[in-house]
Amino acid sequence: MEIKAAGRVKAGVLEAGYSSHGVNFDAKSGRIVFPNNERHGYTALVSNSAEEPYITTTHWVAEFGPNYIVVKQHALDTGGAGRTFPASDFTFAIIIV
Repeated sequence: MEIKAAGRVKAGVLEAGYSSHGVNFDAKSGRIVFPNNERHGYTALVSNSAEEPYITTTHWVAEFGPNYIVVKQHALDTGGAGRTFPASDFTFAIIIV
């Protein structure tokens, strides 16, 4: 196994000091693009940010592509049904299997 890419998104911005080289994040769509020219199989991990005092959303990978994932979040409150939107505060890792 090899960690191909990793990073942290805070307030919808990919933090430069906490992200792998060649990784891009589009806040509007939640798409993370990473280098994978060899088209290796991979596993993607996402985690809610631990730096917030309260976690009010959950994050997951909604779509996989050969060199990208799309991360979404959903509200955890009782009115959360149907409230799915691009992720804004999370960490991620792309692991080559």
